[in-house]
Amino acid sequence: MIAEHAVYLPAISDTYGSIRPSSTFSRPLPITPADLNFLDPKCRLFHHPFALFSAGRGWKPNRTGPKLDMITSRDPDKTVVLADSGGFQIQQGTIEFNGDETTKSILKWMESFADHAMILDFPTGGIDKGTVDKHRLRLVLEGHGPAIDALNSSNKLGIGFNTCLYQTQLNNQVIAANRQTGATRLLNVVQGRTERESKAWYEAVKGAGFEDWAFAGGHQSTFSMLLNRIFDLHHDGLLEDVRWIHVLGTSKPFAAAILTTIQNCIREYFNAHIQISYDSATPFLTAANYTVNVGFQLDRYEWKALQFKLSKVPQAMWDSPLNDLAEQLLGAPASMSLEGAEWTFDDFQAFTPKTAIGKKISIRDLFEATDTNMDVAGTAMLMNHNIQVFLRGFAQANNRLQEGHQQQVPDPVWNIDALIRALFKDHRSNPHKFIGEAASYLDQLSHA
Repeated sequence: MIAEHAVYLPAISDTYGSIRPSSTFSRPLPITPADLNFLDPKCRLFHHPFALFSAGRGWKPNRTGPKLDMITSRDPDKTVVLADSGGFQIQQGTIEFNGDETTKSILKWMESFADHAMILDFPTGGIDKGTVDKHRLRLVLEGHGPAIDALNSSNKLGIGFNTCLYQTQLNNQVIAANRQTGATRLLNVVQGRTERESKAWYEAVKGAGFEDWAFAGGHQSTFSMLLNRIFDLHHDGLLEDVRWIHVLGTSKPFAAAILTTIQNCIREYFNAHIQISYDSATPFLTAANYTVNVGFQLDRYEWKALQFKLSKVPQAMWDSPLNDLAEQLLGAPASMSLEGAEWTFDDFQAFTPKTAIGKKISIRDLFEATDTNMDVAGTAMLMNHNIQVFLRGFAQANNRLQEGHQQQVPDPVWNIDALIRALFKDHRSNPHKFIGEAASYLDQLSHA
């Protein structure tokens, strides 16, 4: 299953995923739990056939599969679920890592439900936080110290980086030896905070023999790094057989549109069957933090999400449907404390998509008995609204860039798009030179 644009994978949360479509809510509401199951083609609100589910959310030692009905009951011919192996949660310490035992258990869990699954990498984001240190000590006690030191002598990228890389290589070996043939397509993961780290990581793992690829760390907005690795894949004869490329942890509208440009260029010149995806838990996290997404600023000055804290919305607006609320709030004075958006231009353009659930519910419907606490039903309904706002916002961003509406696209986004198209069209024979010369422009939105 492939899509026209790079596809957004909502990273399903515990609260949302725990609602059983076959159940009922504990209070009268204009929707049912089944209406929230966007993976179901028959869903009355909206259908989105793509999602991500992370081991950081659903895996437990000795658990054989997810406990979420919307995943286990889905039609695998009409949906695609990507499994994240939980490396981020291991970095945070919320998953306890016990070496090969954990790696094999998470692999088995992912194989039980996922169409695509990421290998268990060790993210470099934990280096500066100090969370890699205990894994370095464990590996030294297990006798791996000389191998890590040898890696570091070779690439000179630091003990922390090479601890992450070496543990990932060990995990790759365990996964390759224990995977169930045909159960899921596995994504090799490339970490890296800089071009040197990205290149070294790629060279170290490219022979692992997995089918597809994921890019983490700085690759999500440092497009020179991502493009260098894509052309490395091509030059190494690997890109033509890839079916899925995933970019971890981004839900910026500019990333949605730029990743579509990259996808379209790969399809035109190298591999017509490629699909690029990206993910975030943002619609779930914002709802859990009592924040409603009302749309996006999509104009020549900036592309970004627009959201309000529910506590900042006047009580007089609490009975308005969420779709009407968006129009009312964006027409209100800036003193309304719009989260994440400030504007000073007369031609500020807000895109306020209408959602299916936004026609049916108000802020008042989100709260069961008080004006201060949402119950599970209210939180899940707000999550559903936020997800569809994101999906429609990304579609609009894609349309504005891909259809050439320059007056509605910020200059950095427009320029990055033009450089990528020129790279694939005219510089395929010597891409790294072009990428290096254009890096300052390609990376204008790095970490934005």
